[in-house]
Amino acid sequence: MPLNWASPVAIDGLGLAYRVETTVEEVRPGSPATRGRMQTGSATQEVSLQKDDVIEKVRFLEPGKAPGETEWSFWNALKPDQWAHVLWVLQLEDYKEIEVQVKRGNTILPGPVLLTAEPDPSWPGDDLGLILMPDLRLQKANNLPEALAMGVERTVTSVKQVYLHLMGFLTGQLSYKNLSGPVMIATTAFDFAGEDFAMFLLFLGIISINLAVINFLPIPVLDGGHMVFLIYEWLRGKPATEQVRVAATYMGLVLLASLMLFVIYLDVKRKWFGL
Repeated sequence: MPLNWASPVAIDGLGLAYRVETTVEEVRPGSPATRGRMQTGSATQEVSLQKDDVIEKVRFLEPGKAPGETEWSFWNALKPDQWAHVLWVLQLEDYKEIEVQVKRGNTILPGPVLLTAEPDPSWPGDDLGLILMPDLRLQKANNLPEALAMGVERTVTSVKQVYLHLMGFLTGQLSYKNLSGPVMIATTAFDFAGEDFAMFLLFLGIISINLAVINFLPIPVLDGGHMVFLIYEWLRGKPATEQVRVAATYMGLVLLASLMLFVIYLDVKRKWFGL
């Protein structure tokens, strides 16, 4: 399941994930992209998307609402690799129509273009062994030992994922834009609590695992930093000097405070201004 608008489309059956740019590469004859409708004043005209058109904004037409009655899904223009999330939302919510703001050359078309989605028979489906939608079935244990085993397995997997994500951030394989802070955690927790209590508990467990991993990183003022000093004392036979411990503690505080302010900035920008 994508985390945000910058997430790629995943084909879990193949272990692949890819991004889809919002610049039109080709328009297939007879496709829905050739049968768009644009409202300009009281007149409606047919519009076909063209090669090199750029989708600037998207809004999904909710059932029972007329075009223009729903909010744009983005306050700012879409990033050049974010059409993948639009495709995912279309399949998840089964929206039939969307409106797009189109930039053609250096000009924005005078009105939003209404597009009607159609099934694509060439798209790989479950019958071909590919799962394009997340499997949301709940796996339940038959007894307490099985439940404990499943819990341990899920915990170990989650811990590995956290370390892999940290490595991805350090090596540049993952964008810093994927980081989230307390604002997004609270928002996501609220969403889970409103849908399913079991999923809410699972979400809290995942957050606890993340905090445990972060707490054990070798950063002063965290438990991991204290462990480093204890290992140092064990190897040297005496503790580090007070000046070293004080300096390391202040450095750790500055690092954690900077990280907290940075993720809060990302949260605010993502939630209220678009990322």
